[in-house]
Amino acid sequence: MPIGSELLVERSLHPGRGTNNGRTAVLRRGFTAAYGLGNGGIRQTKVFERFNTPQEVCNYRLGAALKMERAILEILEVNVKNAANDLVVELLGSHLEESRSHAPTVESAFGLLGWEISDSACPVIDAFEKEGETHIKKAEATLVDAIVLQDAAEIEHYEIGVYENLIVSARAMHRHDVAELLQRNAASERAALDRIMALQAELAPVRGTGSI
Repeated sequence: MPIGSELLVERSLHPGRGTNNGRTAVLRRGFTAAYGLGNGGIRQTKVFERFNTPQEVCNYRLGAALKMERAILEILEVNVKNAANDLVVELLGSHLEESRSHAPTVESAFGLLGWEISDSACPVIDAFEKEGETHIKKAEATLVDAIVLQDAAEIEHYEIGVYENLIVSARAMHRHDVAELLQRNAASERAALDRIMALQAELAPVRGTGSI
């Protein structure tokens, strides 16, 4: 059974009526928030109104990590398509394949803890995704590879921090099995960051006139 206190729930309603262009309304019940996807579609995401226990915080953050890992796959796919340098394409493509196992690993952590698998809002990764798209649109073609690597490095730092927090929480709950499981993802992210930083150093730096 899921843990958690009273939550905000948004459920897809009739197109053209209600809030958010008639597609969602807010209800005070249930464990998840369901966001309207159009045509009556629903995507479930839990939204805590208030955290009352360390377990609730961990549950929410674990859900955010799940949302993060699912979004990362889309970000990496876009970056692989936009990259021009073969080394950048190879690196990001390799990490994309590695990352396909990350969300299932987080789901396994939910299972070990006896919690229902459900993602949480992760506005940081949403912001990274939008920022990356903006950077690519603004960049000259010769700058795209460097920008993609810079954005990737920032995301990896964030992912490592997410897993470090979760590992500490798991150990505090004396769930070393969960901590060991999450450590696999953390190790993968650290290795990816090392490769990204090394490639950034290897590729020729951006040179300009020194003026803007």
